[in-house]
Amino acid sequence: MAINLTKPPGEIITFYSYKGGTGRSMALANVACLLARRSRKKVLMIDWDLEAPGLHWYFREREKSQSVDSKTYEKELKEAPGLIDLFLSISETLTQPRFNADDEAAVEAVVRKLNLQPYTLKTHVPYLYLLKAGRFDEQYSQRINSFDWIEFYERSPSFFRFFSERLKQHYQYVLIDSRTGATDTSGICTALMPEKLVTVFTPNRQSLEGVLDLAGNAAAYRKQSDDLRPLTIFPLPSRVEASETTLRQHWRFGTRHDSFLGYQPAFEQLFQRIYNLPQCDLGNYFDEVQIQHFPRYSYGEEIAVLKENEGDRLSLSRSYESLTTQMLSFTPPWEYKPNRRVRAIVLPLPPIIEQRYEDLKATVAHLKESIDALQTDLEKIQASRLAQESLNARGFKIISQLIIKLNDSVVAIQTAIKEYRSQLEETILNSEEVIREHENIGEQIIKISNFTKMIRRIQVDLPGFIQRSS
Repeated sequence: MAINLTKPPGEIITFYSYKGGTGRSMALANVACLLARRSRKKVLMIDWDLEAPGLHWYFREREKSQSVDSKTYEKELKEAPGLIDLFLSISETLTQPRFNADDEAAVEAVVRKLNLQPYTLKTHVPYLYLLKAGRFDEQYSQRINSFDWIEFYERSPSFFRFFSERLKQHYQYVLIDSRTGATDTSGICTALMPEKLVTVFTPNRQSLEGVLDLAGNAAAYRKQSDDLRPLTIFPLPSRVEASETTLRQHWRFGTRHDSFLGYQPAFEQLFQRIYNLPQCDLGNYFDEVQIQHFPRYSYGEEIAVLKENEGDRLSLSRSYESLTTQMLSFTPPWEYKPNRRVRAIVLPLPPIIEQRYEDLKATVAHLKESIDALQTDLEKIQASRLAQESLNARGFKIISQLIIKLNDSVVAIQTAIKEYRSQLEETILNSEEVIREHENIGEQIIKISNFTKMIRRIQVDLPGFIQRSS
């Protein structure tokens, strides 16, 4: 196939999970949106999970809401042809009596003449396209179950190489949502098609062992094949429950007493073997590349990067941003270097935080003194019979309520300080989080300072208020 030297080739990235329910399709949808947004070049998603297609659902509701005629869109989404229909058409060509499927030049000519446009749908995200699994009609199940992928590959082994090149000529990034398990199609998606393989797994043994086996097999196939492209593997722990600290550490690093290796040492050993590394450390990589569990995303098909602020380190969109950045870098996972802006810092606390904390404590102490002075003045008023008789009852009630509110504020602020101090001592913060905490503390100090000024004004005005009320 002729190579266009004026245009850099695209890239094929496969997302694979051994079991369902890992958030694989959700990860692909989020990364695809980020790639389209970043590159401003065409990105194609392929739903190759033919037995359980679902990638189109992530774009259905928004497309439907923007469609002038929702019924027309629903019909298009259901009836538009997809991947299985494309391969059935290709298979008809390759099986014609006069066609020589062993002739690579002839196969290349077939791939070159492919018209992909009827099989792809444009999404609401600029530059992002979808090749869905197929036409969802009554014959869909029959079509996917009757198609023999092994026979197709054995008839024309060179086809997928040419097909990959064709896709990369038209799209900057091609993201494949692979079938789960050890199947014919998962082998095509993970060993034949991609340059990069994202193995998505949840913290359980069958999910972890499944992706480890698949990654090893895919790498072994590429070593013995004629395909000279490197295959870079990116492990992706998913649905990680942040609140379970002990379990997170156990599943990541393993434990000696039950001989469980943990997913980080397991992938380190795998990479040493398949990439011939003298040593491998994935600590920095897994510090940054994890997908935490958010219960709200268990409902429906929402795309976090289209809803959340990527700058929030604790957001799901930031996690997908970290994965995307790592995949686009020129370094493999074991050479991952944390960005200086997000490098971890370890307590004891930096001096600036200590100073902010002390300033906040001093401000609260001053506020408490101001309230105590007000309380003393109020007691003097109550002790004075003359003032008590002449003081406007409503004004007296207002002052009493104000002091109660101020006392409540002091208690709330002191509680907040205690909680904040505790969090700082128990948690490792990255530098961006610290900066935001600096800003939050500064805002609180400004609010408290304004509160203190208001109290001082009340103290100054209190004698006049009493006099006017007499």
